[in-house]
Amino acid sequence: MLAKEHPDLVFLDYMMPMMDGATMLRAMGEDASLQGIPVVLMSSIPEATLAERCTGYVSFLRKPFKVTDVTALASRLIGKNPASTS
Repeated sequence: MLAKEHPDLVFLDYMMPMMDGATMLRAMGEDASLQGIPVVLMSSIPEATLAERCTGYVSFLRKPFKVTDVTALASRLIGKNPASTS
């Protein structure tokens, strides 16, 4: 789906069924067409613990988080003003 849609940003949960966040990050890093997509890793596990298992993400969100934090982070990472309508 990433290759088909090629999003501007990916929010990736560390604990997913079938493929965890670390495996997904590795797969994205091995695909040249996906390497430039910034990834925000999300988890209830502390970032220090995940940093030992994962590389390649640009930011981390500790769950639970506020939706306003998500939108502000997304706007910052893709370079858009959150108050803008375009």
